[in-house]
Amino acid sequence: MTFISDNMNLWVLGNFSRFIRPGYQRVDHATDQSESLNKLMGSAYLSPDGKRLVIVYVNMGSATGVKINVNGQSIAKDIHLYRTSATENLKNIVGTYALGNRIMIPAKSVNTIVIDFENGITNGIANVKQEPAKKDSRIYNINGQLVKANEQDTKVLAKGVYIQNGKKFIVK
Repeated sequence: MTFISDNMNLWVLGNFSRFIRPGYQRVDHATDQSESLNKLMGSAYLSPDGKRLVIVYVNMGSATGVKINVNGQSIAKDIHLYRTSATENLKNIVGTYALGNRIMIPAKSVNTIVIDFENGITNGIANVKQEPAKKDSRIYNINGQLVKANEQDTKVLAKGVYIQNGKKFIVK
């Protein structure tokens, strides 16, 4: 007898398989920042009738926001956000979303944005802008606990691994 149990990988796969159906085509998706395996990555897919756009964001970096603009479209009929994270399994994140407005993408999460249009899309996505993270001079330990607020001099820290401005550094 084979048992299948759910785990995080299964839920992440659901962000793609539940919404990107047979016949969907991958479409151009450009952000204003270079994508990296350690930051925000995104891909977009268009339904065969051109009336549904599905964008999946994998964010391995710090929390960020995106603004979605689609050529030839100023209003979406419906926008839904689904998230998988350490505490959410493909959860529908209820909110009021609109094209061009900021949508928050938390750190270490996979987010699927499903956008429905009255008329089909013919031009693709104009651009997706990732808002730059605000500088945070606070220093955290590897467990995410605040160690120093507004600290510029790292010489006062004990030996260890710390995080500042979303980047790790080592004090020897």
